[in-house]
Amino acid sequence: MSNSKLYHIYPTMKCNLSCQHCFLHQEVRDKKDRMTAEEFRSLVDNMANDFAMDPSAEFAEVTIIGGEPTLMPPAFYTENIPYLREKFDATNKPISLTIVTNFTTTNALKRYAHLFDIVSTSYEWDRFDSQKIILGATSSKKENWWKNLRDWTDEGRKVAISLATTTETIDHWEEMFEKLYENGVRFFQVNLMHPDGELMKGILSDQDYKHFCEHRLSILTHPTEKFNYHYQATNNDLWPGFEKEAQFLIDLTLWLDKKQDEALVIYPINSHKECLNGGVGNSDIACPASGAICVTTTGEVSGCTIESGKPNMISYGNAFEDDFQDIVNSQLRANHTTSLDLKPVECLGCDYYFFCKGGCSFRELFWDRANPTAECHGLKSYFEFIKNNYQN
Repeated sequence: MSNSKLYHIYPTMKCNLSCQHCFLHQEVRDKKDRMTAEEFRSLVDNMANDFAMDPSAEFAEVTIIGGEPTLMPPAFYTENIPYLREKFDATNKPISLTIVTNFTTTNALKRYAHLFDIVSTSYEWDRFDSQKIILGATSSKKENWWKNLRDWTDEGRKVAISLATTTETIDHWEEMFEKLYENGVRFFQVNLMHPDGELMKGILSDQDYKHFCEHRLSILTHPTEKFNYHYQATNNDLWPGFEKEAQFLIDLTLWLDKKQDEALVIYPINSHKECLNGGVGNSDIACPASGAICVTTTGEVSGCTIESGKPNMISYGNAFEDDFQDIVNSQLRANHTTSLDLKPVECLGCDYYFFCKGGCSFRELFWDRANPTAECHGLKSYFEFIKNNYQN
């Protein structure tokens, strides 16, 4: 939704998994801090007020995320989510409230799932296989996830599946989607890989990763600085690259058509068709940072979800210590969002710029702009496919 505003709250950054493609650095996920009820409510007050005062914001997407948010005591949600609802309802503008969980445990979740509009969990083909390497765990984590999913859908509960375009997921996408569909899943969200955190460390050479870390701040806060850098993945075991991502979305679109199930929704495919037909941009793929407020467990604020996973994140201020409107209007926020929004001339001349607005700046760093035949980070060939086959 083009006039939506995103609010992400991280009650805890701690997670019981250690996925190699995660945008959160491991040292961030290891932190044991928890947001208090007082901190949560003060944050809700400020977010609801910000939403109410923004005349351009017609819809709020509020997401409780982590870390793993179900590691918080159930009472944290049963006591505080109704408060969140009350404050946002007072704006007289619609919201969607989501909790994002890894679904490794659902007993506590069932006590407060009804308080959310959407319960979303993430799954990739190799998600729990990687745990064996990192944590020395057995495959029981994977078996337990599937058991929880079947129990959930058998009880008539809805769940959204969010997945990242890892190499293993794309290599096994059809088997995975068929299995999830057979187990009652009807809502999917495909997230293109955003290189940072553990993923960036895994796909770059040691030398390039060191270089990226040294220049990351200037890349993201000095508007034209990022145009001076280009990185190339040396390891495609985690991230397959733009060409395979584009072909995967084409194949997945055809699979969606074949199902002929009106209840089946796959984002961003459904919204791609709608937006391209309407000639409007798609906020599902355009960088949302300028209209987003993400607050970590300790109160640090950024507009980029990925930034929240950094040990030394670009923070506009602390929501528990500083004036909230001073944070929203800070110069650092302006510099950061301007840098993210500024796109190379090749994007500005593209037929689909109105649609994706140049996509993600992290992905842009891996686009070979000098090669006119190279797939771009926004996946232009997929847009061409949608236009040629679905435009009215």
